Order: sequence, then C-alpha cells, then structure tokens
Amino acid sequence: MRIPVVLVSGYSGSGKTTIINQFIAFSSSKKAAVISYISTNITVVEQIHEARKRKSLLHECLFVRRVSTTQQLKTSLEELVVKNCVDVVFVELGATVNPHVIADELCNSTQSLFEIKTIMTIIDGQNFWLDFTSDTEFYVHDADGYDKEAVADIVVSQIEFCNSVIINKTNGISRESYHEITWVLKKLQPTAEIVELTKGLKYEELADKNPFILTKTKLSAGWIKELNQKQNRLQLIGEYGIGSFVYERTVPFHPERFQQWFLQYPQEVIRTKGIVWSLSDLATPLLFSQAGPSLTLEEGGSWDSIQRKSQLVFIGIDIDREQIVAQLDACLATEQESQQLGLHDRNLI
Repeated sequence: MRIPVVLVSGYSGSGKTTIINQFIAFSSSKKAAVISYISTNITVVEQIHEARKRKSLLHECLFVRRVSTTQQLKTSLEELVVKNCVDVVFVELGATVNPHVIADELCNSTQSLFEIKTIMTIIDGQNFWLDFTSDTEFYVHDADGYDKEAVADIVVSQIEFCNSVIINKTNGISRESYHEITWVLKKLQPTAEIVELTKGLKYEELADKNPFILTKTKLSAGWIKELNQKQNRLQLIGEYGIGSFVYERTVPFHPERFQQWFLQYPQEVIRTKGIVWSLSDLATPLLFSQAGPSLTLEEGGSWDSIQRKSQLVFIGIDIDREQIVAQLDACLATEQESQQLGLHDRNLI
C-alpha cells in the first residue's frame, strides 16, 4: 500500500500550518509527517515565519523537514518509505509554489511509492480580494525554473489546480461576502470540493469525496470547461452576478487596436484565458492570460493543424458581455487590412 501524500497550497497568511495541525490532531492516525517545500527565493521575513512554523509542528508529528527543491522533496519522501514510520505525509507548499509543478514531479518519479491523495488550496477569506487584486510580483518555481508572477496569478494557479478548497478566516467577513467568494471559486474551479474551515474537519473527508487524479485535475479549471463548452452567451451562477462567456472569431486582431483595448481592461473581469490571432504574426498563436490586474500576452508555439482564430474565456462579476464583444470586434482587422495579407475569410462566428 502506498503512503498517501497531501499537498497543501495557499498564499502567505492563509493558515496552512494551522490547518495541517488540525488535520493531524483529528486524523484517525497520529503517524504523520510534514515536509515544508519553500522556494529558494525566500525573504528574511519568510525565513523567520518558516522557523516558527516548524517549531509549532515539532510536537504534533513524527517528522518535520524543510526542502527547497523537488529533488530534496523526493529524497525526503524516499527516506520516509525506508523508515516505514508514517501513515500520511503533508507537504506544505510555500506561498509562491505552483502545486501543478510539484504534482507532476511526484507523479512522474515516486508514483510507485506514494499516492497524492488530495491537493488542497487554502483561501484567506479576509484577504481574498486583496490578494486577488494585488499586482505585487514574486519569483515563482515553474516547469522551466523560476519566473516572475504577480500575486493574483499565484492565487489563481493554486485555485485552478486542486481538488479541494478550504476557505479559512471567515469570522472576519459577512456571510454575504463568504457566499460571493464561494461562487467565484466555483466558477474558477468547478470540480473542487469547496468547504469552510470548521473545527474537527478531517483531510480524509475531503480526500474521499474528491480524490486526486492528475489527468482530471489538469483539465479541471473553470476556463477550460467554458472553452470546451463554447458558451458564447453569458453563463451566470449563484446570485452575485458571477458569470462567464467565450469570445471566438476567425478574423485576426489588428495589433495596435487590440493593444489599446488591452491597456484599458474591463475591471469587472477577474479571469481571462485563451489564444489570440493577430496580424502582427499570423503564423504564431498568442497565449493570453489575465488574473486580477495581471495581464500577459506571449507566443505559444505554432498553429499546426489547429484552425487559426481567437478564442477567449471571460470570467467576472456583472460582466457587460455586449460591450466587451463590441469592443473586441472593433479591434478585428478590416477587410482591406486582411486582403493586404492575402486573407479573405472575415466571417464572424
């Protein structure tokens, strides 16, 4: 039987250590280990905070260790297998660590020894919107090494790649605010089990309800679901005006007009993801990603056999779909601009 591994992610201050302590206290087994995975790009303040966390965990479990690379994480896990002394391993991921990267590494290298039971993302209910709208940047660990990402991007990546979300620190917000956050989370991550932290909550309950499957979790983000369904009409959920729609056109954008629109982004949109076809480079699709105030547009390989088109998913609160569609349509290349480059298909879909 493989030892279950629980990955716990969440931005700084969300309460990951406290929740892990609770899981250990209320678990059916006391033989727990905690490995803290912290990026090597850690600040002095984070180092002090990390030392305090390790001290708070020492009396609660059998094994506590800090690692800063995936290789160190694998070595620590292998050591636990050899010792055969634990029933569950909690891996607490640092504030800026992308759980997708860690899950890929573990599933590819130690799958025969360990089983990722669940990936939990902890949300700070009091500071959710503050984090979501922050454009502060950090160096984060991704598949290609380290890159700069805004806090909003980090928070969204942790929400979109998990199968359980725990909303913590809800005593400082109204029930209306709590429900609004819940519906936003459901739109961003429709397949995750979303719960409020309560005393006595056990990790086994969440893991059993929605067990981790790598291939399923990779496709679980809300924007992927919307893209597959191709809902060009506004799709609303809940009672707080939270909605989404897909914009799709087979005509390229004029780069200058699209850039002008890009720089005046609709504030009611909280998440956008998709591909852009532009006259600036007809042979290369552009990958478009937006989370809160963070917007990125970068090259994404080649079209190959994929139909050349722009396809964008918009998720937000009180979205004015008609206005956004009209603004984007005004950015499309005109017939004359298209013909100058040998393009003749200007059918809008």
